[in-house]
Amino acid sequence: MSTISKEIKNYYSIVYQITQECPFTCDICLRYYKIGDSSLSPEERIHMVDILKKHNVGSITVTGGEPTILKDNLFSFLKHVHKKRIHTCLSTTGFRLEHIIKLVLNLKIINLNRLALVLAKLFQIISEISGLVHGQIDKTFQGLW
Repeated sequence: MSTISKEIKNYYSIVYQITQECPFTCDICLRYYKIGDSSLSPEERIHMVDILKKHNVGSITVTGGEPTILKDNLFSFLKHVHKKRIHTCLSTTGFRLEHIIKLVLNLKIINLNRLALVLAKLFQIISEISGLVHGQIDKTFQGLW
């Protein structure tokens, strides 16, 4: 078996709650299951990735609150995770869409392997802004599936 195959086969996968800040109150949110304080500095987050890699973490799902609240600090974090060759998933509500687009456009730099976009809250906001009745927007988006 090649070294790469062994590396992929034998690793730990974690979910990292990078922040608890979020402008929404989604029903499925993990931030309500607060365990400790996740308010690390950008430097401490980078150091944590180094420690995780030493302990054979090969996959990390970054969640929150809303990770994109961190703006460029999130980009730097994901770039470092990529440098450590850790498989990465970003779980986001779609808030700060411009930062998500920046991440997608820079996939070669950060190697974001998966993007989990929770659209339910975004649909609710679109409904409120557009003046559509909640059920109308749901039917519109159900047609997309």
